[in-house]
Amino acid sequence: ADLPEDANRWCAEILFHPSLPVVYCSNRGPQEIAVFDFEAKSGGLTRRGAVDCGGKTPRNFRLTPDGRFLLVANQDSDNIAIFKVDPKTGDLTLTDQQISVPKPMCIKFVGDRRD
Repeated sequence: ADLPEDANRWCAEILFHPSLPVVYCSNRGPQEIAVFDFEAKSGGLTRRGAVDCGGKTPRNFRLTPDGRFLLVANQDSDNIAIFKVDPKTGDLTLTDQQISVPKPMCIKFVGDRRD
């Protein structure tokens, strides 16, 4: 919904931040994680921007239960990219840490009751 009509659009995941009015969406075509402001009263979304997914073909991604980090399973680059989440704005910054794993498709946290 946030890309031009002629763009490749393959959304794999949509997540709400646990404590901020922010929504994240993976876009496989442009290889990005889009960031939206969420207006609870109207239910509206306003695109704030996007960051490169840190790999290729972002599939599932997860926020840590405390909302401090976002991990992206990049299937075709065999890595899980790790982003720091700004605690005030929800903006994402790619860290220099990543996890190498063949064809990651799903991320789960042990003890996370949200799923």
